Amino acid sequence: AEFTQTVPVGEQWIVRAVRARFVAGAAASTREPAIVVDDGAGNVTVQSVAAFAITALQTRDLSYFHGAANLQLGPVQSNPWMLDAVLPAGFIIRSITQGIQPADQWSAITLLIERFIAA
Repeated sequence: AEFTQTVPVGEQWIVRAVRARFVAGAAASTREPAIVVDDGAGNVTVQSVAAFAITALQTRDLSYFHGAANLQLGPVQSNPWMLDAVLPAGFIIRSITQGIQPADQWSAITLLIERFIAA
């Protein structure tokens, strides 16, 4: 249902953009997807909530990037993202979806990152 990606040991990342598809199942509920960054201990340091809710049987391609406006064109949504925050090893990028249902699915998850290797 939800997705998660941890910055590996020995690396630092700058996340430039996130894109993912969210498919809502048939259960009646309003879903409010968000992409968050936490410090590995569950403390959220960044959160970007999709501006438009998703209801039963809808599919949305969600894009999060710096400079994005909260915009929906058909099944595509753009959402703002942070700028140039360096994430150390152990930080986690993940989805949190308010109202998520068992049949809902995140897929086609793509992270555009700038990756730094510790010497």
